Amino acid sequence: MENKMLKRISIISFFQIDNFKNEYSKEFKKDIVVNYPIALNETNWYEYKEKFKKERFNSYYKNLTDKEIIDKEIKKLDNMLNNLGLIYFIKHRDTFETLAKRYKDYLSLSLQSNNEKNNNLTKSSIISKLNNLIPDVNIDEVFNHFETLTKSTNRNDKCYLTNKQLLIFINATFVECTPIKQDFNVSFSKDKIDVRSVFRKFQNNCSLRENNNKHLKQKYFNILNKSFAGFNQTDSDKWHKTNNKIPTPEKLKSK
Repeated sequence: MENKMLKRISIISFFQIDNFKNEYSKEFKKDIVVNYPIALNETNWYEYKEKFKKERFNSYYKNLTDKEIIDKEIKKLDNMLNNLGLIYFIKHRDTFETLAKRYKDYLSLSLQSNNEKNNNLTKSSIISKLNNLIPDVNIDEVFNHFETLTKSTNRNDKCYLTNKQLLIFINATFVECTPIKQDFNVSFSKDKIDVRSVFRKFQNNCSLRENNNKHLKQKYFNILNKSFAGFNQTDSDKWHKTNNKIPTPEKLKSK
């Protein structure tokens, strides 16, 4: 009985259906935790769908690509839709089914749209866009700094990124401020510091353009960690350690 009740709560609470807590006895209320502030319903769907998705992605999933997150979300929704018999209240079953199908379609289209958009990215299409992460640093300056990762090679003579990966990284992280986690095209061993140094030097280069120099380490480590797989707390602890194996541009001048 308890497992069925908790499954029912899980289904209804996925979209934070209004007042669902009032329908359950006190011993089950303690199991209901509101982990995100945005509730969806049929009325506010168009206004809140993007905020809802972003909140779920940031709250529930760590170190996954958007595709991996969407796959997990759709699988979870399918499982819930297959268990709708657990919801005794017709209004909630209908509400959840409507929202779940709508959200599934939205996630699928979002992934398809992102793929099409990323396939169409070019240097000329992003170079004039605003840098919304570091407003006083132009996108072409970002491009010039990280382009080295498409030209420099590791110890096995492999480039770290393709041009397409570089464009996706810059557009997602600096223009849209919604990083898409990608993999470098090399496996790391002792040369992990080489790539980490490129990102730490980017912090050094941009520091004179930052309006607020507090928490810069975390901000710039996040640029690496949220955009590329394979990094962890150890890399954050060693953030100050750099080398010159991969060439980078000189420090930017203050504006």
